[in-house]
Amino acid sequence: MPNIPFHLRSGGHIRDWNILLFLNQSGIKPHIVYFKAGEKYSFNDDSPLCEKCSSVHFACERLEITDKTITQKLKRKLSYLFPLGNEGFSFFNIEPVLYPFSYQYDAINAGDKILKYALKVKAEIVILRAFLCHNISMFQKEGIKVIANCPDYNTHLAQEMIKTQKNPLKKIGPWLNYLGVKKQEMKYLQLCDEIWVPTQKEIDLMSSFIRKDKLKLFPNLIDVESYPDYSDEETEPGSLLFVGNYDYTPNLNAANLLIEKIFPAVKKEISYAKLYLVGKGLPKDLLNRISKDPSIIAPGFVENVLPYFKKASIFVCPVYECAGMLLKVVEALAMGKIVIGFKESFRGINCSIEHQNYLTANNLVQFVFSIIEILIDKNKRMNYQSRARQFAIKELSIKSLFLIFNKSIVT
Repeated sequence: MPNIPFHLRSGGHIRDWNILLFLNQSGIKPHIVYFKAGEKYSFNDDSPLCEKCSSVHFACERLEITDKTITQKLKRKLSYLFPLGNEGFSFFNIEPVLYPFSYQYDAINAGDKILKYALKVKAEIVILRAFLCHNISMFQKEGIKVIANCPDYNTHLAQEMIKTQKNPLKKIGPWLNYLGVKKQEMKYLQLCDEIWVPTQKEIDLMSSFIRKDKLKLFPNLIDVESYPDYSDEETEPGSLLFVGNYDYTPNLNAANLLIEKIFPAVKKEISYAKLYLVGKGLPKDLLNRISKDPSIIAPGFVENVLPYFKKASIFVCPVYECAGMLLKVVEALAMGKIVIGFKESFRGINCSIEHQNYLTANNLVQFVFSIIEILIDKNKRMNYQSRARQFAIKELSIKSLFLIFNKSIVT
C-alpha cells in the first residue's frame, strides 16, 4: 500500500498522493500546503510525505461547522445563486457568495494562506483542487500559473447528487449546490492554465466551455506494485466486501442496495454468505437493522482495511450515481480482487476488455447472478483474481501516466 496512514486513505487523498509520486518521477519535489479537515493528526517530520516534498506546511484547520441553524444553512445555500460581491444580497441579509464545495475553506481564507506560502517559496506553479478555482486571479496576478486538479468535474458530480435524493423536497439543497458550483466552474475553470481530469467523459463535458488544449487526461491510477497481491490467497467462503464513507450519498445508496436487494437474494442461494460494509457514516437506523443479522458485518471506520480485502471473495460496487473514476475499484483490482459493479462503477477504466478482468451488471438480477456464479465456481474465481492483478499492473499503474499524460507540467 502507499506508505501513508490508513486513516488518510480516501479517494481525493489517494489521488493527491499519486500526483505527488508522478511529480517525483518527473524530477519535481513540490512544496505542500495542507489543511486539516476534521482529522486529529498532523504530519510528522518523518512522514513519507515529507520525503517526497521540498517542504510541508500546515496552514490551519478548515471550519467544520459553519451553519449553526437551519436558517444559516438556507442563507448559505441561497448565497450560491447571487453574484459575488462584498455587499451580499441585502434583501435576505445574505453574506457574499461562498461556493458549495469550498465554503469550509473559504471561511478560513484558504486561498490567501496558500498564496502567502507560494510567495514565500517562490513557486512558479500552484496545483489547486478544482473547488478552489475561484481564487485563481490572486495567483495569476503574482505571475504564478495555476493547474486545477479535478478528482471530479464538480458540476457533473452535483448533478449526480440530485439523483441520489428520491424525496423532491430533499432535492432542493442539491439543486442549489448544482447551480452554485456550475456558476463557479463556468466562470473560473477556463481561466486556469491547465486542468487535470480523471476520465475522457469529463473532458467531453468540460470542453463545451473550456479550450481542449487546457484539458489533460490524468486518470486515477495508483502505484499498483506497492499494494499486496491477494490473487493467490484463499478467501473467506461467500464473503462480499464494500468500502466507503457513507456520509457520501452514493456510497450510502450502494449500501442500502446491498442490504435490501442484493445480499438477501444471494443469501437465498448461498446460506453461508457474508457481507462486510467497512467505513464510517452508516446511519443509526441502518445499523440497528443490520445488527439483527449476524451475516452482515459493519465495523465502521478501521485503521487498516487490508484484512478485509484479504478475506473478501468479491469486492461489490453497486454504485449508480458517480462522477470521475472510483479509486476503490482501482485498488480492489490492484489487490487481485474480483470486482462486480454497474457500468458506472468502472468509469475511466478500459471497458473493451471488461469481461476478462471484472464483471459489469446492467441490473440487479445480473448483479446477483454474477455474485452467485463466482462464489460457487472456485476455478472461475481464482482465474478472475489472477487476471485482475495483471490487468491493474498493465492498465492502472501510475507508470502508465507517462504514456497517457503527454505533458508533465505547464510550461
